[in-house]
Amino acid sequence: MQTRKPAWRSLSLLLPLLAALLVLAGWIAPSGGWRSALELAAVFAVYGLLFLWMHANRGALARAECESVARDVKPRTFALRQRPQQPNFPVKARVQGKE
Repeated sequence: MQTRKPAWRSLSLLLPLLAALLVLAGWIAPSGGWRSALELAAVFAVYGLLFLWMHANRGALARAECESVARDVKPRTFALRQRPQQPNFPVKARVQGKE
């Protein structure tokens, strides 16, 4: 199974798209409330496209994050200490002076 990587190229196209939409909004409506409305619509459209890009690439982004964390984590080794051998039967305490 081939794993997908995030589509970074399509994400990098959103900034020029926003710039083009803002220039278009200024060309269509040079001043007034319509220009502000068109600029706001352009920003919301780009945010919507960003949301769709994140939704489409969420698996690839999560996989890339897990691979990044796995690369950074170094396995640790621990030396085991030998425990003293305990007897399997009860030991009677010796009392000094009585043998």
